[in-house]
Amino acid sequence: MASKSEYITVRIDAELKDEIWKAAQLEHRTLSNISALLLEYGWNRYLAAGSMRELLDQRKQEGVQRQSRCHTKSELPRQS
Repeated sequence: MASKSEYITVRIDAELKDEIWKAAQLEHRTLSNISALLLEYGWNRYLAAGSMRELLDQRKQEGVQRQSRCHTKSELPRQS
């Protein structure tokens, strides 16, 4: 049985949308596809952390901050 895709609407600031769009272009993906991948990745991180508070605490401990204005693939933030 084929799975159905569902739609969601998310409001984000224009700068973040532009950054995600640029990353999508670099990865040869659609904005929809890269957004779905990022959402799934974030959801898995949330599940592993157990709560939003734990996830945000991990982010603080790792010193992760949003990096903006990615112009080339080498400038994209790398996660291990």
